[in-house]
Amino acid sequence: MLVVIAVCCLCLAIWIGLSERQRRAVSALRSVEITQVYYDFDPEGPYPDLERVTNPAAVPAAPGWVAESVGINYFHQAVKIHIATEHIESALPHLRQLPCLREVYVFDNNDRDTRDARLDAAVNRLRRELPKVKVDVYHLRRLVWLYRTRVRMALSE
Repeated sequence: MLVVIAVCCLCLAIWIGLSERQRRAVSALRSVEITQVYYDFDPEGPYPDLERVTNPAAVPAAPGWVAESVGINYFHQAVKIHIATEHIESALPHLRQLPCLREVYVFDNNDRDTRDARLDAAVNRLRRELPKVKVDVYHLRRLVWLYRTRVRMALSE
């Protein structure tokens, strides 16, 4: 009986440790106002309220009051990040702390003269540092268009 309780406590400690590590990493990434974090329950969007209207399947598995009181990081994994090139250096240590991260999309909203070189350098750096993660360029215009389209769809229903 004592062994079963010890094993349960060990599993709970590991789960809490991983969840807290993700919570700290996501919090640090979200402190940069442009960065967006997507969770596994709906990797299509970081706006859960809007997603529930446009995609009913995009509801977290945990009840709302539990997720609010304990935190969503205890029930779901961060799987996709959108980040600007100017924040790559400061975000890299936090990106390494996300074990289920599958995709990182990099965008640059600076002047066109240096945009391509900066994007290529940022994408190559992330590909070297995060070899198991899909790293690609994301165009900010597409992100704005997608968000506006979803808002219009939600308001029209």
